[in-house]
Amino acid sequence: MTFNLRQTVPATSRLTNIYHLFMFTLFRSKPEPRTFKPLSTDIHAHLLPGLDNGSADMSEAVSLASGLHDLGFVHLYCTPHISKSLPGNTPDRLLAVFDAFRRSLSAAGLDIQVSLAAEYLLDEGFEGLLEAGPLLCLPGKRLLVELQPNRAEVDLRTLLFNLRIKEYLPVLAHPERYHFLPNYNKVISKWHERGYEMQVDILSLTGHHGAATRETALWMLKNNLISSLASNVHNRKELELLNRSLESSRVRDAVRKIGERGGNLPV
Repeated sequence: MTFNLRQTVPATSRLTNIYHLFMFTLFRSKPEPRTFKPLSTDIHAHLLPGLDNGSADMSEAVSLASGLHDLGFVHLYCTPHISKSLPGNTPDRLLAVFDAFRRSLSAAGLDIQVSLAAEYLLDEGFEGLLEAGPLLCLPGKRLLVELQPNRAEVDLRTLLFNLRIKEYLPVLAHPERYHFLPNYNKVISKWHERGYEMQVDILSLTGHHGAATRETALWMLKNNLISSLASNVHNRKELELLNRSLESSRVRDAVRKIGERGGNLPV
């Protein structure tokens, strides 16, 4: 025996079912977009070629910039290393390479907003750079700085204090990786209380830099200690890892949280 569904189900019931299906489809939670667009700006990326451990050549530099833009970043800061071990990385040289990079982007037909800053290592040569000035900064005289593992905490405190005297705002690059500091969780909290900004690497949230670094990054996120999330990209492999990181709900949650606060470098 066969049954005709239209004959056995009243028309009013069919309409009710269609209505419920429509409302479910309309109001069900939408999947989170897999993009870094809420962050807006990438404040830490080693795009400029031949200066440090970043891009090997201009072709890779353009490829990385295009890839970051495709992932949602609308403004990229090139932040090559400046340290005593890289004496050739003077502001004049960095500016020359940066200008060549911009021309290469234009030649490739890429309309991407890029700016130049730097990542300064707080080593034995930094005091001289600070006195000589001016330094290559992010907006608001924010200075991206990296701590040197073998320097005593008291020296680091003095250097960071001297930056404030000179009216720079320290932005600590990837503090979630500073496990060499005694009681580093307390130190990070104290520096945050003093107004220093904390830039966490996106890949730290995925465990790329180890489980301990991931847990510190998540602890910082939970306690609202993160000022910005950045790619800190050096090569195509890391770009692919950034792309895959968006599959992680913890990465998407972190991006959403920073985005709701205004993104990286909020006014």
